[in-house]
Amino acid sequence: MSGHAGRTYVVSGAASGIGRALTLQLSGDGANVIALDREARGLEALDDDLPAGHGSLRPAAVDVSDEDALSGAIEAAVAELGPLAGVATCAGVFVGGDFAPIADIELDQFLAVLTVNLVDTFLVVKHSL
Repeated sequence: MSGHAGRTYVVSGAASGIGRALTLQLSGDGANVIALDREARGLEALDDDLPAGHGSLRPAAVDVSDEDALSGAIEAAVAELGPLAGVATCAGVFVGGDFAPIADIELDQFLAVLTVNLVDTFLVVKHSL
């Protein structure tokens, strides 16, 4: 166990990549993890890889750009698990193909990237305070 044992954390983008690795690490250290992601199947798969003696995992299939759903998911989990010790915003996307030239990226594609990578980070932090 580490200093994370029994403490509660929010991790967005928890179903894959860095968010998944961090969720598994924190839970393995005995932390309670509120795992947020829009990919429900990826969240369900976390259970298969949790180490023995892990902390509580509270997956929430939520699109973090949906402020009401995000706020509700965090509030419900905090009410059950206790106050937050930390937040990791790992949700992120890249749109534009295999590093397409900027001239080939449409504005709506760029705005979608900003929404997930910047606005959603703001919302997760805002509702974790």
